[in-house]
Amino acid sequence: MGIKDNAKAQFSDIISGELHSIYVEEWKDTIYYKAAINGKKQSQILKLYDQGKTVEAVCMALIMRGLNKDGDPVWRTGELNELMHEYDTNVISRIVEQIADNDPTVDEAKKP
Repeated sequence: MGIKDNAKAQFSDIISGELHSIYVEEWKDTIYYKAAINGKKQSQILKLYDQGKTVEAVCMALIMRGLNKDGDPVWRTGELNELMHEYDTNVISRIVEQIADNDPTVDEAKKP
């Protein structure tokens, strides 16, 4: 396999790998997430940050990363306004920070 195939295989292993979880006391439930998301999802989040829409970006990050125990998305992008207005954005921010803190470093991602 060449470098392109190796790179694709490495990323595929990360995004299809095990689910990680965070228990959210305020919601009395657990949010699951994968160790990484694809570039298209990252772009949607970063676009909001670049536009100065920090709260929207944080909520979008939860939409993009938040999964149920079966690995299915909990929220859809169309629910962004609902998250911003009907959820505690401080809790959302904390969840997103915890997910980011648990993202693997490049060296960790290389380990078998």
